[in-house]
Amino acid sequence: MKFYVDFYLEEKGYGFIEDESGKRYFFRGEHFFRRGPDFPMPVSGEVVSVGKVEDREGGSSVAKEIERSSTIEETSGVVESFDPKKGWGFIREYGNQTKVYLHVSDTPEGWIPTKGSRVKFYKGWKKGRPSACYAKEDT
Repeated sequence: MKFYVDFYLEEKGYGFIEDESGKRYFFRGEHFFRRGPDFPMPVSGEVVSVGKVEDREGGSSVAKEIERSSTIEETSGVVESFDPKKGWGFIREYGNQTKVYLHVSDTPEGWIPTKGSRVKFYKGWKKGRPSACYAKEDT
């Protein structure tokens, strides 16, 4: 069975995974296997394998022994728009000019993207659309 990362909140250390039927599973960052410190935590929309599921009464099932099944790559682009009041905007990806959604929760704490800023990020997927994960200023 395939599992997809719905989202992961790095600052809180948890997120949710969905299976092909749409069932959601809670997970903690410590249950996600990374191949090294330079590899990012889960990216929204990526395919992962789940080694163990613990069902809990009255709550979400918990996924453990999670490993990345897909290959993700860091990419870059330029901030096309960003509304600091709303906390979101768009990046224009270099190369293929894809418009990628950017939410402030996927940026380092304290950094507010501005139009024209160059950024590096991992491209994930939220609701079937490209979304920036772990975006940071490209200096």
